[in-house]
Order: sequence, then structure tokens, then C-alpha cells
Amino acid sequence: MEYGFLSLLPPIVAVVMAIKSKNVILSLFCGGFVGTMIFAWGNLFAAVKSIIGDYFFVQLTDSYNAGVIVLVIFIGINGVPVPYFLYIRSFPQRLYNFCIKVPVFKAFQHKRQAD
Repeated sequence: MEYGFLSLLPPIVAVVMAIKSKNVILSLFCGGFVGTMIFAWGNLFAAVKSIIGDYFFVQLTDSYNAGVIVLVIFIGINGVPVPYFLYIRSFPQRLYNFCIKVPVFKAFQHKRQAD
């Protein structure tokens, strides 16, 4: 099978999309999908079946790739709570700043200072 110019289409699509959208993962997926569409001779359903069955599942079920995916998931789980802890720590300060700006709370604040 000679694909000729069509073999250049997937990398061109991936590079142009990466430059325009600045989303590399989506661009690589679209470039791979265009390549799968070329192998399937333009049949959308055959291309989707091929990219899921022949590429995604094969790579996900490989023991090395599965280990890397689990490691990335654990690293991601450990990194999630950090912003929440920072927000919880700054919550009393934000609440205090909010109460100072609201007129209703200012009235209570003046009474407390007068006592």
C-alpha cells in the first residue's frame, strides 16, 4: 500500500492543531485519529473501532503502561488536597475581610468597641 501524501497528513494535523489550540494531548489524539481514518479508508466507524480496540486497549493492558498509569493516578491524588488546605487556612482571613466590608457587621463592630 502506498499512501503517498496521505502519510504526511496526521503529523501536519497534529502540529497545526498544537500550535493553534496550545493543547498538545488533544492535538496528538486528533493526529492519531486522522492516521487511523486513513488506514480505514475514510470509514469513521471502522476508525473508531480500530483506535479503541487495536491501540487504546492494547496499550492500557500492557503491564508496564498499567503500572505507569497507576503511579500517575497516585501522584495526582496526592497533589489534589494541597490547594484545598491552602484555601481552608486562608478562609478565616477572607471571612474577616468580608465582615469588615459589610455594613451590617460594621454596626455590631462599633457596639462592641463602645462596650
